[in-house]
Amino acid sequence: MKYQTLITAAGDSRAAFVEAGFDVPKSLVNIAGFALINQAIESYRHPSGALVVAINKDENAQFDLEHEIKQRFNDATVVEVASAVKGALATAVLAAGTLDLDAPLVISAGDSIVEGGVAAHIQSLISNSSDAGTIVFESANPRWSYINVGESGNVLQVTEKLVAGPYATVGCFYFKSAGLFLEAAKWVFLNNARVKGNFFVSTSLNYLISRGMSVGFEVIPRSSYRSFSRPADFLSQAE
Repeated sequence: MKYQTLITAAGDSRAAFVEAGFDVPKSLVNIAGFALINQAIESYRHPSGALVVAINKDENAQFDLEHEIKQRFNDATVVEVASAVKGALATAVLAAGTLDLDAPLVISAGDSIVEGGVAAHIQSLISNSSDAGTIVFESANPRWSYINVGESGNVLQVTEKLVAGPYATVGCFYFKSAGLFLEAAKWVFLNNARVKGNFFVSTSLNYLISRGMSVGFEVIPRSSYRSFSRPADFLSQAE
């Protein structure tokens, strides 16, 4: 079953990366021969599903990120987002205008890679009739978001920057429809459920859990997940 993909890459990374010695923003740093943003898209999108990519407006004006993306993914809808927007959840809502509200949706961060992609894992969540879900790996580092799992195997709680169990998310979240995601996002905004000043997609899963919906998860090896959110991540892994 096809799903549509929304990639969030709208944070302004220029100051941090220039200070660290890079001459391009995070999205354009070369990883294995291609810009990081394009590697992330390859990891998370469905090959024949609709693709929306949210990028930083100021980075795009200076470095033409849209051109880089369109060279490889000419079917992508690219949406500019202002630097003042607080977090991936707010970014995703602003970029959701072209989504099919009835179709499955995957939202993923644009600064990470899952080796082999996630399509098979998303198909598993769909086959299991999950209302939503995420992809996880074993960790105890508070850098990530975490799931707390019940005896039934469903997710009972999702926490951001707080270790709630043995599994951290890769920042990839499935919703059985884009409309359901927007409903959950509205709940996050109404409750001002920020973490360190930002709105996270992970938090929206707690709304679905509170309504008794099924939130599943798929486990991958830690070695399959590569995050490049900080300059130090590139210095150790970039080619």
